[in-house]
Amino acid sequence: MLAGAGEGALRRWALVVEADHEICGFVVVKTLDSGGEMAAEIENLAVKLAARRRGLARKLCGEAERQLRESGVRVVDLEVRESNVAARGLYAEAGFREVGRRVKYYASPCEDGVLMRKEIAVA
Repeated sequence: MLAGAGEGALRRWALVVEADHEICGFVVVKTLDSGGEMAAEIENLAVKLAARRRGLARKLCGEAERQLRESGVRVVDLEVRESNVAARGLYAEAGFREVGRRVKYYASPCEDGVLMRKEIAVA
């Protein structure tokens, strides 16, 4: 399911995975059109604990990338907690690479945010 909000240059949308009338996972993406050049950021990706290890996060990333490509986006960014090894591995497997850090970005516990980026190939 695709749900979206926003008009003009800034837009947010979400992809949701459902099973048995229950949300199992989602990805939220923000896009920005700055004078014809599209930029995107994955703001959040989550899969319910009971639904993990089934490839849902990988599928959500893949579908988000497909839709971004169709929208003309060529680069997508995200940031993730330094300690979230599973998410960092998923993103690296999907082609994201580390491009920077936000020092002490997160609280409780205090830790860095790892900035990652992927260039989306033209189909």
